[in-house]
Amino acid sequence: MNTHFSREIRGKYTAILQQRYGKREAENIWRAIVEDADWEKVGDRSRKQKKLGKMVEAIISGRPVQYVTGKAHFYGRVFDLGEAVLIPRPETEEVVYECLKVLDKNKPQKVLDIGTGSGCIAITIALERPHCRVVAVDVSEDALRVAKNNARKLGADVEFRRLDFLKEPVDYGSEFDLIVSNPPYVSRDEVDAMTASTVEYEPEIALFPGGDDCLVFYKKIAENAHRMLKAGGRVVVELNEFRAEEVRAIFEEKTASVLLIKDMQGKKRILRARF
Repeated sequence: MNTHFSREIRGKYTAILQQRYGKREAENIWRAIVEDADWEKVGDRSRKQKKLGKMVEAIISGRPVQYVTGKAHFYGRVFDLGEAVLIPRPETEEVVYECLKVLDKNKPQKVLDIGTGSGCIAITIALERPHCRVVAVDVSEDALRVAKNNARKLGADVEFRRLDFLKEPVDYGSEFDLIVSNPPYVSRDEVDAMTASTVEYEPEIALFPGGDDCLVFYKKIAENAHRMLKAGGRVVVELNEFRAEEVRAIFEEKTASVLLIKDMQGKKRILRARF
């Protein structure tokens, strides 16, 4: 962890970080700065120290450390990041875990990831289940560039397509075994409960679905699942814990096989349905 900086430099900047984040979080941030930033590309020691100062300043101002380093850890892998995509979170790792549970380890199957962002879900599934064909869609060209770069760096075979899922027809036929999505699901009236860094820095298009209906993505997925999935196909979606029962009701109108799953914090954050 001290490859690039002396103990004195480390002490100086962790002390600065502690003033805002506390000791434990400051240590985690320092570790991310040292391990995830591309220091080999910076140059000599003075340039490294100058960059370090700017990075710490940005983090102190509230910019998420993942955007500062350009890296995020997900399911044991390191993904490149940019402000065009959401920062992958631990609960989304649990979404992937649920997907892997329903995907056969040996049988070729086809997966659709709606709103792929950084590609963390699609790429992880492709790497963990290499016999699967994975298609990932997103409305944002910038997000798709990030996702494609991650797939290339991590060696994942994923087919990326640009699609405005809410406005454009999904002409894929009944060919998927699994649809997975971590869609925009935040209501505008929930902004005050969100962290300032999320609201200020993370992409609005990935947080808020637009319009007045924060459940619109779930409704469209549920409405189209029968014609997008093979018989017996599954849907796994990440949820807003405060809207979990509403989303359950949406899917129960289309299929009787619906399960709400709690995350490691005991919150209803995942829905799994069979069609």
